[in-house]
Amino acid sequence: MTKEAVVIKPVKAVVVSGGAEFVERAFPGTVVAGEKAEIGFRVAGQLSEIIVKAGERVKRGQVIATLDTSDFQTQLRGLDSQLLGARASLQEAVLNFKRNSVLLKDDIVSKATYDSASSVFENARAQVKNLEQQREQARLNLEYTVLRAPFDGVVAQTYVKNFENVQAQQRIARLDDVKSLDVEVEVPELVIAIIRANSSMLKKPSVRFAAMPNKLFQGELKEFETTANEQTRTYTVTVSLPQPDGVSIYSGMTAEVIGYLPGNTNSKIEGVRVPVNAVAVDKDNTPFVWVVQKDSTVKRVSIELGDMLQEQYILKSGLDFGMQVVTAGVHYLKEGQPVRVLQGEIGE
Repeated sequence: MTKEAVVIKPVKAVVVSGGAEFVERAFPGTVVAGEKAEIGFRVAGQLSEIIVKAGERVKRGQVIATLDTSDFQTQLRGLDSQLLGARASLQEAVLNFKRNSVLLKDDIVSKATYDSASSVFENARAQVKNLEQQREQARLNLEYTVLRAPFDGVVAQTYVKNFENVQAQQRIARLDDVKSLDVEVEVPELVIAIIRANSSMLKKPSVRFAAMPNKLFQGELKEFETTANEQTRTYTVTVSLPQPDGVSIYSGMTAEVIGYLPGNTNSKIEGVRVPVNAVAVDKDNTPFVWVVQKDSTVKRVSIELGDMLQEQYILKSGLDFGMQVVTAGVHYLKEGQPVRVLQGEIGE
């Protein structure tokens, strides 16, 4: 007897996917700094010089502006002089106190004289301590007449001019950290509803800058507001990304955020979906599909049908994402049948 030849059936197949196609949506946006700070002096005074200009890059610790130091130096010199006199008085009071302590033991001076010397000593010591504290504060105030950058960044704006009198904590300049950028976009209610329901449904957004229109940069969803703008009824979504190489992007520049959202945004359909023509039923009316195995044979898998959408069933159970199912020739297959998947059909 001759051995029966193995028949390899040619089939069409698709890899099953999730319940929603992702489509590209583009939203116009505005660049804002990832971190920004309004900086000012800790002390009041007359502005001597604002050293930087808007748009200038600065390093952490670099001088931004200075105050006139004349009054601060005068105060410090005056306290130095007072402290010198107070320390001399303290030294004299110490000697007098020690002398009266010895004399009191020998009953040469009265207790009242000793108490007086002790009081003078304590007052002199307190005076020195008080002046030392004042002197330290005066030294710090002199140091505070120099305003320095708290981090590497770009001077976005300056608010004062030389020789103006400024108050403590009055804003002198705004500094933007440009190591990272934020892009803010306004999105409609339908989009924010998707984000609020499950932000993991969003694929990573891309960002395109007007300054580099032919390049896309990968971003990350940073945050989103949950209160609508009263005028536009839109919601602010913030996407963050590192500063791109080869170009300087500043706050206020225009950008476009390209997001990938479920195409059927009016539906909450979830689960694996398969084409209608991949589904067959047995004599008991149980639906099933043929799954292509790694060894290029097929296996019958029973499924539970859910909703139907655009010539596809959304399954309640039976298959996992990524399985390959036969879409043509399903009625001519049998368990374990060897198959050859026709090229170009997978994923169509």
